[in-house]
Amino acid sequence: MSRQIRESPAPAPPAVPDQHDLGSTDETIDLMVRWFHELGDTYRVYAPGRKSWTWVVHDPEDIKRVLVTNHRNYTKGVGIDRVKLLLGNGIMTSEGEFWRRQRRMMQPAFHRKVIEKFSARIRTASEKLLARWDLAAARGTPINLTESRSEMMLHLNQATRRFRLRVAEPEQPVTIEARINLRPAQDLIMRVETR
Repeated sequence: MSRQIRESPAPAPPAVPDQHDLGSTDETIDLMVRWFHELGDTYRVYAPGRKSWTWVVHDPEDIKRVLVTNHRNYTKGVGIDRVKLLLGNGIMTSEGEFWRRQRRMMQPAFHRKVIEKFSARIRTASEKLLARWDLAAARGTPINLTESRSEMMLHLNQATRRFRLRVAEPEQPVTIEARINLRPAQDLIMRVETR
């Protein structure tokens, strides 16, 4: 699918003088803080790896405008095409009507009451994880953060089986796939299909 990009009649924000692929180095955050102080709330950075400009927005009201109130005027950008190769055409990578349909199907899972119930489980799991880390620190035992975090996520995933996502009569079966990385080169894949 090719994107139709419309140029805005508004002037472009100031450009960072140096080229930089955001997120490509450990100094990215420091650079972004410096550029914020030098150029203001909104600026753009030329990303040579993607051969395109990345616009950076800091002001919360401007971010809300882009993501919520005026989201139809923005596309996800050229970098998302690479992500789509890995993740498929899911809610993170899709746009337009297909994205809206996916969002409507997922929305009940993010209702305030569901989040409140689930946040208690997250809090409990986090407290248990921190207690294990405190014990390991007291003993001087090293911790494998990836494994430890993955175990916590697996535990949370098992706890969420009680939550059911209700979809109002989908036109086709909906498949939700979760991939949990337990160790390098070993993924646990879970699929749930609704009819």
